[in-house]
Amino acid sequence: MSKTEYEQTLDANLDEWTIDELAEYLEENCEEAELDLIFRAIDLLQDCLLNSFEFASELHLTETMLRLSQKEIHDIFQFIFNDLEPPAETVEAINAAVAKELSEMPPDVEIEAVQQWLRLKLAVVFEVFRVPFIVQDFEEGKIKSPEDWANLQFNLAYDHSENIEQTKSEIIEKLIYHYQEALLVYTRETCPEDWANTQNNLGSAYNKRIEGERRENIERAIYHYREALKVSAKDAHPEHWAIMQSNLAFVYSSRVQGNKRENIEQAIYHFQQALTVRTKESFPEDWVITQNNLAIAYLDRIEGEKRENLELAIFHSQQALAVSTKEAYPEDWANTQNNLGSAYNKRIEGERRENIERAIYHYQEALTVYTKEALSEDWAMTQYNLANAYSDRIEGERRENIELAIFYYQEALTVYTKEAHPKEWAGTQNNLARIYVDRIEGDKRENIEQAIYHFQQALIIYKQDIYPKLWAMIQHNVALVYLDRIEGDKRKNIERAIYHAQETLTVYKKEAYPKDWAETQNSLAIAYIKRIEEDKRDNLEFAICHCKKALTIITKETYPKLWAMIQHNLALAHSDRIEGNKRKNIELAIHYYQEALTVRTEKTDPEAWATTQNNLALAYSDRIEGERWENLELAIFCYQQALTVRTKEAFPHDCLNSSSFLGNLYLQQEDWQRAIKPYQTAIECIELLTSWTADDDYKQQIMAENITVYDNIIQACVALGKYDEAIAYAERGRSRRLVELIASNDLYADAEIPPEIQAYLARYEAIERQLHNLLQEDSNDGSIGERGLGRFRQTTVTPAEREAKTAEIQALQAEKQTLWREIRRFDPVIAQQIQVEAISFAEIAALLPNPQSAILSIYNTGAETHIFVIRHPATSPKKSGLFSLFQQLNKPRPVITLHSCPDLTYQKLEDLLTEQWLIPYQENNEQWQADLGQNLQNIAQALQLEQLIQDHLTGIQELIIIPHLGFHHIPFAALPTGEATVTQTEQTLDNTRIKIKSKTRVQTVQNLLHEQYLGDLFQIRVLPSCQILKYCHDRPPLPQSNYGIVENTQEDLNFTHIEANRLKQLEPVLPQNHLKGRAEATVSNYQDLLTRVENVHSSHHAKSDLNNPRESALELGDGKFSLGSLMLKRYPNLNHVFLSCCETNLGKSELTDDLLTLGTGFLCAGARTVISSLWAVDDRATAIFSSYYYEALQKTQKPALALQKAQQRLRNVTVVEICQEFPELEESMDLREPENRPYAVPFWWGAFICQGV
Repeated sequence: MSKTEYEQTLDANLDEWTIDELAEYLEENCEEAELDLIFRAIDLLQDCLLNSFEFASELHLTETMLRLSQKEIHDIFQFIFNDLEPPAETVEAINAAVAKELSEMPPDVEIEAVQQWLRLKLAVVFEVFRVPFIVQDFEEGKIKSPEDWANLQFNLAYDHSENIEQTKSEIIEKLIYHYQEALLVYTRETCPEDWANTQNNLGSAYNKRIEGERRENIERAIYHYREALKVSAKDAHPEHWAIMQSNLAFVYSSRVQGNKRENIEQAIYHFQQALTVRTKESFPEDWVITQNNLAIAYLDRIEGEKRENLELAIFHSQQALAVSTKEAYPEDWANTQNNLGSAYNKRIEGERRENIERAIYHYQEALTVYTKEALSEDWAMTQYNLANAYSDRIEGERRENIELAIFYYQEALTVYTKEAHPKEWAGTQNNLARIYVDRIEGDKRENIEQAIYHFQQALIIYKQDIYPKLWAMIQHNVALVYLDRIEGDKRKNIERAIYHAQETLTVYKKEAYPKDWAETQNSLAIAYIKRIEEDKRDNLEFAICHCKKALTIITKETYPKLWAMIQHNLALAHSDRIEGNKRKNIELAIHYYQEALTVRTEKTDPEAWATTQNNLALAYSDRIEGERWENLELAIFCYQQALTVRTKEAFPHDCLNSSSFLGNLYLQQEDWQRAIKPYQTAIECIELLTSWTADDDYKQQIMAENITVYDNIIQACVALGKYDEAIAYAERGRSRRLVELIASNDLYADAEIPPEIQAYLARYEAIERQLHNLLQEDSNDGSIGERGLGRFRQTTVTPAEREAKTAEIQALQAEKQTLWREIRRFDPVIAQQIQVEAISFAEIAALLPNPQSAILSIYNTGAETHIFVIRHPATSPKKSGLFSLFQQLNKPRPVITLHSCPDLTYQKLEDLLTEQWLIPYQENNEQWQADLGQNLQNIAQALQLEQLIQDHLTGIQELIIIPHLGFHHIPFAALPTGEATVTQTEQTLDNTRIKIKSKTRVQTVQNLLHEQYLGDLFQIRVLPSCQILKYCHDRPPLPQSNYGIVENTQEDLNFTHIEANRLKQLEPVLPQNHLKGRAEATVSNYQDLLTRVENVHSSHHAKSDLNNPRESALELGDGKFSLGSLMLKRYPNLNHVFLSCCETNLGKSELTDDLLTLGTGFLCAGARTVISSLWAVDDRATAIFSSYYYEALQKTQKPALALQKAQQRLRNVTVVEICQEFPELEESMDLREPENRPYAVPFWWGAFICQGV
């Protein structure tokens, strides 16, 4: 037959032929030499595929051999060379071997199948086995039987188990491969003992396997162990039989498939079987190991009484310790210590406190053997267990125990990585999340976010289809944490909690997991009690329903702690219940709380006991049944009980809650003295909690949520006549964010800013420039800002481009907010959790510069408004001798008097200062200007200003005013104190500093004009708080006093040159310190100027942002210098800053009384004195006013006095006098009435205030 016919026939039939048919065809058509080589190749192929190592001289082929098509051979070949990706040297070796074999073929014979078979066999030898000496064994004839082959596989498995160069996963895969290869030869019938040992070893390999699904690996392990036990008999091979029993028990204890209760029972059974051979006398070490394993099984046991199971776990561990010593069997001894620790940590018998202490002791003993270097996995397991013990610990400080628990969990995670120990890693993530929920240290908002993060990490491994119960456990935990979440919308968080709880119930069925099902029902009850969405009546009924469902499983006898929790939640639901009779619901609530307390005792579960005592107090305070006085006494008693556990150090959040409620009860009874103590404790908790958080917004939230504590303690102090204490508490409750910022800047004024902060600051300012450019484009495109002058122009910007730009702006703003938080985290006061010490009353009084000065501390308690007047003590003639010494030792205390406005409640204050003042200013500025005089008169009357002056301010020349809430918006100097006259004037507004739409506007305004204002009677300084004044006062004197000017940065103001020139006439200003116009007055140049000079005059545009105060900004030549950026800077050399701009002290005062404005921002940055404005000021009037101010300042050297004189002078100046003093203004003035006082009304002169010293 020709080569072509031969190949065609081969190609046509190879896919269908059996190996016999192929052999027959080859015998008929090939020469003997060719057949020799072909049959050798076929022999190699069948050896490879069938492991039939029968090396007879003749060809051994049977009908039962595998049918293998040419395509299938080709696919195997491709798999080896492509999918297994053998190293290049392996491929070269195979090709060389093939070439050698082919060289012996006749030159005219070329059979593709033969080449492929040959390559396949050699590839298996070189790549899959990776044991080159096998080739040598083949050639030397050492492998002559299936037994030889199986023994080789066994030896290879052993070699791989000792190979430290491979990963654990690789080693296990090799073991499995070689044991499976051995089982192709070792059969149950022919080699029963070897077959059983191999089955056992294969079971152990699958039990340790990392690749593949854990559930499937465990099932394979059980199968192989059971197979081994079919042959291995206790009588014949007791030791091997015991090993297999123990292995089977161990794998049942970790089984995922099937019923957990049954799996644990199987584990216990097989461990007990192993102990029938492994006796203490015969196999002491194995006996210890099995006792330990039995202890672990009893720890996890579901069947039987939990109490009894734990006692059995302790018994078996103690049995092990009777034999195992640290010296003889260190690892077994350490394992026993660890098991004992776990048993005591879960123990029900005995005192809980003592059990946990014993658990910690045993874990620490285990760690004397388990080291991270030598026994890393055992070390990590014990770290994990120690963390669990500390998370439950009663002894010691709760806060410290939680921090230790976090530390030990994090230590465990240094070994438990997701890749090497996925299940343990996930379990640790779950527990770390749970401890973050309970964490006292740090920012609660951040702790909860950390908890959510760690739960989400755990869910990467705990998937529903692989670990359904663990997945459900995480879902349940996530539900609970969303109930307490602070971040985000509370309504949505609660709905999310309900969703996760319902997801939990897709796994936790009542029949399969009754206790877990009941716990989830209880959690759903809590969620419905807290729910905001839907009808409250229905939600509370749902809550009661879920509690009752839980109680179908949970009894006081079986699960006492959980039963008590459900009773507590039933009480919560009935306390607020709308359905039914309120009197009866409250009685039921009290009943359920009392039931909970039959389990929750101070000794066994102090935290839960205190929570129930607290809520029982709430129920008694709302009680209708019985005598009111008696119920209040019971409520007080319960709060006092709760506070024995809920201390500031251990549970500051809870202590704050209970203390403030206790104070409220005393306040209701007008027991002022007893009210003060719990309120003091509550304030200490607030200050502690705010010092722990790095988030400014969360600090504000804590203060805002608890501001009534300050209101109430001040009310109690006022009632007792303790005005000095009331003033001190008012200081502790106001402007805390500003106080912290100033404290930090002053404390570290000379410290260098760390490089990482400099990088953050650079990025922060870069974003500000980007935002400025984007918003500038918007302005150029014709869009109108909130108060900016805009013109409608034709624009080519498409809606899609506009949307993209908006998205870019929002992304930049979000990044800017994140950067702010990160920078603030590095603030030393925040990072070191420094509690800024509150100012004392003695320090407040010391701020009075002379007997002619008084401090007016204003505070609205909600019910009324108080003005505390602090004055120097009355002076007395000096005495000599002993009496003089006695006078010095008993210095007279400052005089404090109280001016109260009982009708000026918080609501009336809001109406007067927000509804009638701030909102009209924003929404209808022209009307606000028209109503300004009347509104100022209304405020003066509400404050009973004339009575205040008459009763409290005789002989006073200077007022230091500390406003509260909306009073920060008010120009105190412009409050009228005399009779008013109504005048109707045409006022021409220069628009350039207030940016109205037309260039100028002439409007007729009817004004209330007074001849006397508060500013005529007193020099006035206005500060956010006395503590801020003290910081300004305590700043060291500066050796020099250079001036800088920043003028007309947008080049659109007509009169700024007037004030700049007047200042330069009065004070020397170096050319480089006078920044004028867009090119010079850049953000960078402005910031540099602030480091070179001590006094700065800024005369240009500024903008206040009431909704986002940190975005308030000075408008400079190439961008904005925002308040946010300013507050992150330090300018300790600044002495005097005059912000001759719009709205530089206009801010929205929240309940926390933190006024964030450009003016207060400069105080934070380091300035001693700041002159700033309360509204949008007129360009020309401000130029004249500033000139007058600097003239007066040069003469008096007192900013408050200079401000007073400048206001009076501007108010009274006539048109003709202005033209004489400022000839350049003559063209812009209305000369028809030369004796007219154009700036007589407060709008023109009242905006500016003096802050600082």
